[in-house]
Amino acid sequence: SSSQAVGASPLHASRLVARLAAMSEPADKLPAAERKRLKKEAEAKQREEEKQKKKAEQAAQQEASGQKTAEANMEELDPSKYRENRMAMVKSLKDPYPHKWPVDASIPTLIEKYKDMPPQSQEEGTVVTIAGRVKNKRNQG
Repeated sequence: SSSQAVGASPLHASRLVARLAAMSEPADKLPAAERKRLKKEAEAKQREEEKQKKKAEQAAQQEASGQKTAEANMEELDPSKYRENRMAMVKSLKDPYPHKWPVDASIPTLIEKYKDMPPQSQEEGTVVTIAGRVKNKRNQG
């Protein structure tokens, strides 16, 4: 018929009209899938806003306590500056890779001295230097 747009079928035109009408209607008359998508988008937006708010609070708290912000820490850990950071650290040390160091205790002596200390407790202010070789390192157990 002459009233139809060129190349548009009557079925396509009726779907288009139905969609336009649905967009102007309240959200409760939208199809279930569309309502679900809109709800998910709103929840994602709300989560993102909460995340941004929490990040801003943490930055303000770190700034108030005098700690560096996460961005400042990332500058120090920047892969392109890694070599420069390592070189500066090595130069600041007296002898970065000592051949020997003073040993003031042995492991059996420490076990004997602290055998009566409860597990997971710490003694503040005690500095002990030991030497040895790591034979086995386990991630668990």
